[in-house]
Amino acid sequence: MTESSTFCGPGAIHAAKANGNADEKRIAVCGLPQYDIERMATGQFAEEERIQEAESPPSEQEEEGSAPDDNIYPNDFKHREGGQKMGAVEEILEKMREQRRHTNDRLQRVTEEQMLATATYGERKIDVRFMFYRYIAHEVEHTVQLAKTFQMLGISQSEAQRILKALQAARGELEGMLVGLSDDDLDRKPAEGEWSAREVIEHIIDVEEWYGKRIDAAIEDAAS
Repeated sequence: MTESSTFCGPGAIHAAKANGNADEKRIAVCGLPQYDIERMATGQFAEEERIQEAESPPSEQEEEGSAPDDNIYPNDFKHREGGQKMGAVEEILEKMREQRRHTNDRLQRVTEEQMLATATYGERKIDVRFMFYRYIAHEVEHTVQLAKTFQMLGISQSEAQRILKALQAARGELEGMLVGLSDDDLDRKPAEGEWSAREVIEHIIDVEEWYGKRIDAAIEDAAS
């Protein structure tokens, strides 16, 4: 089994250990971004240290305050403060959007120099760049987990919902291109007669509404 096809969900480490066939290198790199794998290969982060951290309990500081990485300590991570359950789907979506807005506001001005600042990961010292790459790896890992959960529950999307899913993914790509953009950049034009970024985005918004209204009208006409 290759590293790319290895299951990296919660409990994978313990399951491999229990089966008596744990491949330490495979477990060590499970779910980690390529950047971190390369750092491990150079010896900067020993593989044995990762295995030890994955199997050790949370530190006293983590138990009292900050939430640990839920891939390492899945049973101790609280999805909401106080362990409260989230509400309806729309509420959850809004919480996701608000958290992403907060993350962008907090981190979009981080400089290349600041990416090398020292941070903590469990009881180990790492740099800020490592934490940025963990953002990506963590989200991808649990997106796959969620897809598997829906499959096991027999939940599937309609054709329209699948298209909206793809539309949402494209919107995420579009919004990501605007992170860190200045107001001046928004209105700059690459050449005479070309559109600025603002004009492109406003066109996308206008056409999205145009299509939506016509779909609504067609459905209403069909029902009458």
